[in-house]
Amino acid sequence: MTSNFYYLDNGVRVMLVPISGVQSVAIGVYVRAGTRDETLKNNGIAHFLEHIVFKGSKNYPTPESLMVLESTGGFKNAGTSQEYTMYEAKLPSDKLDLGLSVLSDIVLYPLLDSKALENEKKTIIEEIKRRNDQSEELVVESFYHDRFQNLGLKLKTLGTENSIKSLSRDQFDVYHQKYYTSANIVICVSGKFDNNFVKLKISQIFSKLPKSPTITLAFPKTIPGPQIFMTERPSDEQIQLVLGGEAFGMTDKRRFALSVLFRVLNFGLSGRLFKATRIDRNLVYNIHAGADLDSDHGSWLVMAGVSKNNLSELIQVILKELKLLRDVPLEYSELADAKEKVRVPTLFSLESPLSQMEWYAQQALFRPQEILTHAQAIEKVMAVTAEDVQNVARDLFKTENLYLSLVGPTKKGDLHDRILKI
Repeated sequence: MTSNFYYLDNGVRVMLVPISGVQSVAIGVYVRAGTRDETLKNNGIAHFLEHIVFKGSKNYPTPESLMVLESTGGFKNAGTSQEYTMYEAKLPSDKLDLGLSVLSDIVLYPLLDSKALENEKKTIIEEIKRRNDQSEELVVESFYHDRFQNLGLKLKTLGTENSIKSLSRDQFDVYHQKYYTSANIVICVSGKFDNNFVKLKISQIFSKLPKSPTITLAFPKTIPGPQIFMTERPSDEQIQLVLGGEAFGMTDKRRFALSVLFRVLNFGLSGRLFKATRIDRNLVYNIHAGADLDSDHGSWLVMAGVSKNNLSELIQVILKELKLLRDVPLEYSELADAKEKVRVPTLFSLESPLSQMEWYAQQALFRPQEILTHAQAIEKVMAVTAEDVQNVARDLFKTENLYLSLVGPTKKGDLHDRILKI
């Protein structure tokens, strides 16, 4: 498998990833526009726009006409994050032309019908209510937003009921014109396709966009740690917990050691955290840990649900495991096992055109100067040393970089910041 990355004359980025032995194709249009680009007045607009484009576009003016992809047996999907919005489809390789037509039309030429906007507000408000009922989602949102001083101004991806109700057609026009531009767009095609045909089609569609400047983001600043954030929900049976802190961006060379570190902490039933919290102490049913790296910053986090009586003990057990990684180098066997737990899932993703599309699209969007193949990334992982892992743990696992978010039957005063000490 070889990949082909290039720019159109107007700055649109294109990534082509042919895969032999498959009969499908995955198409992604990624736009560098997300919650981080919003204000208090238009909070939720990135996610709302991702919804409303499926209500009609220039050449597919109704929701029914946009169902044409499903009629091929394929599917389409979309999602919004802090820094990007993605539109993707997977379909039979002989329907690639149709997939490019549909995705490009909804991204570039949405109708943004006023009546459809007003109707969709009801759906998004229901989504907000659903989210508010999910403590597991609320605690993650709190962790990501409460600790930042200027990243999205504590904005929520879905917005609030008030911000959604106040959004106007003019605001959507302004937002779309500002962010859905050539410098912000990546098109990635992965799977079975004719290279020359795809290049021609992409050029015909996306070269029409005028060249646009790149929009820069203010670097986020966190509230100094340690900090505890609480959302009281007295009727919940458990306290949902996220313990974590600031990491680094996706261009940082330490990211390979970080991936190994979190495979030591968390991988199925064999991670240190699962053994310490469930197998040894029966404190939790499940526990997860990982890292989330954005363009210029990142986060590491540990997530679990726990009974109120076991909360303090769970926090101390987690901190103890983090401290061990910081203070004690990994044995060779555990390091080797952790590397395999990074390598093998990476290999598995090679079997999916959709996974490959997502792998390359995000790199082309945020790290175009260093787009790695799966083999190159694996090589860097296999070169990670025990010292590399320990150094990352030392960088991240320290008292001033500890943030605890809690949602559930807890209240201010139940825990003091002094519990967050490592």
